[in-house]
Amino acid sequence: MNKEQIIDEVYERYSKEYEKDSSIGFRLRHKDKNGNPTYGKGNKESFINKCKTDDEFSQKWGVKIEERELSLGERNQIGNFDYTMCDDSLIYPTMEDDRKKYKELFDKENIPTKAITLIYQNKTVITYE
Repeated sequence: MNKEQIIDEVYERYSKEYEKDSSIGFRLRHKDKNGNPTYGKGNKESFINKCKTDDEFSQKWGVKIEERELSLGERNQIGNFDYTMCDDSLIYPTMEDDRKKYKELFDKENIPTKAITLIYQNKTVITYE
């Protein structure tokens, strides 16, 4: 199962549960006529963002989504380039111009800049964007 299939499956399960109990939705800013909080279902994008930022919410739906930026060294490996590079510009401050050139090259070659890790049913899927 790929990332999109997992997200679709979990969001569909969330949507079905929301139809039964709207209070599991996203709390909206406005209140109903009695002053009680109101809830909205939220689209798939807001569901994904909530899973990324709210551990309790993501645990409830059995999915964990982590996102992180890739280092230049990781981007170098993904692109299968054969460059020798140093990721620590504090130790080698003269390397900053080289780091900028590598970044520009990797961007030009559309080498991903972030890794997304999705954990669902004890399976881990890692994708790069």
